[in-house]
Amino acid sequence: MAAAAVAGWLSYEVTRRGVAPVNALDAIRRTGQSALAVIGFVAGVALHAARWLIARTGLNPAGAYFWLDIVLNMAVVAAAAGPAFLVLLLFWWVPGIRPRNEFEAMRPRSGARAVTRKILVAAILFVLLIHAVQGLAIWFGDDAALDRTVGFFWGGILLMALVFWARTPGNVAAKRLPVSAGAGNFRPATALPKLFQAYVRAGEGQGLLFSDERQFGDLSSVRRTAGRFVPSERVGAALGRFVQRTSEELRLSVDEARRLEQFLVAIGRNDIARMAGQERPNVNVYFEEPLGELHVRALAETVSLAQDEGGATLVLCPDIAYGWVKKSLWRVFREHCTDVTQTWWGQDDGTFDPTTIPSLLLVTHEGLQQHILGRSAADFDRVLERLRLIVLIDAHRFDPSLLHQHLALLWMRVPAERVRVIAQGAPRAEARNLHVDLFRATGRTWQEASLRSEAATKLYTLVWDRTHAARDALLNGVIASGDRHGIDLVPLLLLPALRLGSESVYLDAWEWKEEARWAELEDRLQGDVSISKVRTEQQPAFGREPTVALIEDRGNLHDSLLNLYQAQLPAEFLVLVASHAYPLRDFLLDPERMNRAIQGSSNSPFHPIAPRPRGGLRELALVVLLRLLSPPAAGRNSRAAALTRMEAARHFDALGNPALLRAFKVSPTRHGIETLLNIQFPGEPLTVEMDRRHADRAAGIPSLASGGDLDDDVRYFCAGHSQLPEAMKPFVPLTDGGISQKEIGWVARDDHGLAFVAGTAILVRGRHYLVMRVSNAEVEVQAFNDPRGRFHVGGSVGFRFWRLYRLLFDERTILAEAPRQESTGIGRTAMLFHAPMERATVGYEVTDTLGGTRRPDAMTVRLEGNSMVRRDHQSVNVAAFRYHVPQADGADPSRIAFTLAALLGDLLETLFPALGHRIAVLSPQAETIVGQLQARSRDDKLAEVLLQRYPRMIGWTQFGYDAPPAPAAEVQEAVGRLIAGADNTGTDMRSGGSPAPGEGDEGCRIDLLVVEDWPADLGVARAVHAYSARIERALALFAIWLAEKAEEETLYYRFGTDRLPDAFDFQGAARIAQAAANMRSGGEEAP
Repeated sequence: MAAAAVAGWLSYEVTRRGVAPVNALDAIRRTGQSALAVIGFVAGVALHAARWLIARTGLNPAGAYFWLDIVLNMAVVAAAAGPAFLVLLLFWWVPGIRPRNEFEAMRPRSGARAVTRKILVAAILFVLLIHAVQGLAIWFGDDAALDRTVGFFWGGILLMALVFWARTPGNVAAKRLPVSAGAGNFRPATALPKLFQAYVRAGEGQGLLFSDERQFGDLSSVRRTAGRFVPSERVGAALGRFVQRTSEELRLSVDEARRLEQFLVAIGRNDIARMAGQERPNVNVYFEEPLGELHVRALAETVSLAQDEGGATLVLCPDIAYGWVKKSLWRVFREHCTDVTQTWWGQDDGTFDPTTIPSLLLVTHEGLQQHILGRSAADFDRVLERLRLIVLIDAHRFDPSLLHQHLALLWMRVPAERVRVIAQGAPRAEARNLHVDLFRATGRTWQEASLRSEAATKLYTLVWDRTHAARDALLNGVIASGDRHGIDLVPLLLLPALRLGSESVYLDAWEWKEEARWAELEDRLQGDVSISKVRTEQQPAFGREPTVALIEDRGNLHDSLLNLYQAQLPAEFLVLVASHAYPLRDFLLDPERMNRAIQGSSNSPFHPIAPRPRGGLRELALVVLLRLLSPPAAGRNSRAAALTRMEAARHFDALGNPALLRAFKVSPTRHGIETLLNIQFPGEPLTVEMDRRHADRAAGIPSLASGGDLDDDVRYFCAGHSQLPEAMKPFVPLTDGGISQKEIGWVARDDHGLAFVAGTAILVRGRHYLVMRVSNAEVEVQAFNDPRGRFHVGGSVGFRFWRLYRLLFDERTILAEAPRQESTGIGRTAMLFHAPMERATVGYEVTDTLGGTRRPDAMTVRLEGNSMVRRDHQSVNVAAFRYHVPQADGADPSRIAFTLAALLGDLLETLFPALGHRIAVLSPQAETIVGQLQARSRDDKLAEVLLQRYPRMIGWTQFGYDAPPAPAAEVQEAVGRLIAGADNTGTDMRSGGSPAPGEGDEGCRIDLLVVEDWPADLGVARAVHAYSARIERALALFAIWLAEKAEEETLYYRFGTDRLPDAFDFQGAARIAQAAANMRSGGEEAP
């Protein structure tokens, strides 16, 4: 009966975990409970019969009865359970000879025979132990000391161990896939091509969207030069020795060593400049490639150089990357510049000791305000005065608007002209312009550098559709039975690779992996793979080199791959991409486009674009307020002194748009500053006061530009405030609403209604939290483990919010740049302006990563009354396109306008990763089609999907889900006045002017308004305006492709139904977009 119980437990484990029988241990687990129950019953009967016969003979020499008991039980079990053992062997034999799938065939069976051997030896030893104890009992005359039924149990175990040991194949060595030691030691991992082919066969027609294998680099051309590189004299002796040593240790090629040398010369050092007889190089440096060992060594040497000059270094990285950045930098710095690690301070190292002056400060982008900028001047002024170097790691993942604000605050306490900057990030179009705008205060030019390795790599790429179908195709290969509900594709993709022993890593540039999903899969599989222990990293090929990487494509497949392909990869590398459903995915999966992406081409118009924030009223108000909070008693020569008249004028003039200041009646006077603060921070009334010792000089203040006489002794301050109020900080803390009440992270305050509302879930450091309450001071959340059950999804949960907008065209609407008017087959005008904006979030839909495209049956929630989220922004950036086109026969301008606005909005989400939810594309001419959709929405679910998915422009009515669209004629007239009223400098728009070209002609006008839903300068609208030719070309290519694919059943814009919404006119949109981009062919090279 004990054997039956053991077998029953094994059977239960097999059913619960869904283990496939691929080796001897699996065969044992697959033994059915009923089969062993029959064996136990029959063997038990035979055992008692044998005992009775032996007892009647009286023959029982020392131990003979015991061994006879064992032999008889083995014979009885074998004879009585013949059919059961036949079934058992079939369970084991068939998978051993004909595996069920490719993954089982490749799975290493190392240790299977060894384990059965151990079972056999253990059984024999235990039987001998029992025999010895039994013999002693008989010697002392107690032949009933032990129950002889143990012979039955161990006889059966011994027989099974013998059979399985005999039938288990020999060992297959458990070798991990080899890791390359650089291009000089190219060692192909022979199992990786087989794994690639197994994935291909398992996913063909069942979720595999794209597969590719190719060789990068020629091994014969990568010539190692260890010990033979001779640095040039211009780097000096010290740096020359560093370059020589690094070249030898990392086996650098000549070109790699030269690039390292050029970087060190570019970043400069005073004694190097003197030795070369030159002035110090006046440049900042940026890398558009992932961080590698060589990059970190170069950074370590640069930090050491700054320390030698008596300076400190500030290292900024995203919050998600802080852990691996600190670990990686510490490892290299400890080995190569221990003097830096002796005075190192990271934001998680506890309270900062103001008596020490660290040589390196490591903080996150989100924590910069809390840990440095938010501290009193007494704590950090001495450190910041010594700041000589700023290093940005993963700069592409910084929020550019918030970084711009933080840098403006930093320059108030740091002498910017002394600071050099090194920025590293993923490739971005026009990244140089972004760096120039952010660090203009340093007065340095920017130079691009590269330390990318030349190692040859055999690369395998697989792109999977993150849907139920793709998941089930893989499940058939790794799970034999059991409940499959809730298993996600992302961790499942790595399971076959992990079973092969490959070094695998999960790469995600934006978020931690969902711990619950990975742990759930591990719990439901056999325990031979610890899938929840897979590392989460943000950059590849640093530290231990993986051979398999899993990436999630969240909105731009080319961006996901390009950053990886720029890295230093092992000799062979397999990339698994779990691709979410988004509008441009199938378009980007075109083989020709994928080929350019894999080759690393950055000329595609679909390559992500760097935004261009330059600051606005919010940035000005924040900088001025921080200076006002400093007490005037600090002294006129201290940086902690209150705001002076001349400094206030300098900040106001730096905005660069006097018309915007006039429109809001703000100026660098006491009253003007108070007006500015109360406009930007209406929830916190602030009173600006003046140092009364200089009151007789305080009447009025002219602009710097007018050459007025400004007195630096007149100072302004805010009485009653010593630090920035919580409601004015860009980030708001996430507070656990449980007993601990601890802060678990930060979110951008103005993402309320765009990324979260009360009742939704938010993912923080890999764990889901339910948003309970949102206030000015905090966002209260509560941890929970079952978002799938609460929100009725099969994969990861996400949210998309429904937004209504109202643009105000009044005296506060000011042009930022003069309109550009062209004739490209149609009349085209592009402009950038500032305007007041109101937004209401009236609901949200729950998205399912395994559900594919948005479906009409998705879970939706309406927000009404107090739950509706309202935002009023006094001045936002708007990039506008006006197209004046001839009226085409049968074309509906409203459908074309709606289609262009929808496509441009989806395109911008792809071109500006992580910023798309803060952008709205509106078209007033879509009024008619929006009204028709509203009328049909109660009976037509597809019409309701369109109303909810795309932002809408409403008129002067109360905000609400059913609010009617804005009158097209009024908005069109306002945009026309904006165009016609501008002078050549683009500083005014409110009156006068003649009609723009084409405004009086016959035809239709279509306006596309790209609105930044953000109180500060997000930089997207400015980038859209600056790179309009690139963006319009991308829009035209996408629209042409959609017109060709409109009849395909799998098209994203069918939203899971069997028809295309009649609100879309892809043909008409393609015609206008192609004419606007002035395209004469289908080529995709960037203009």
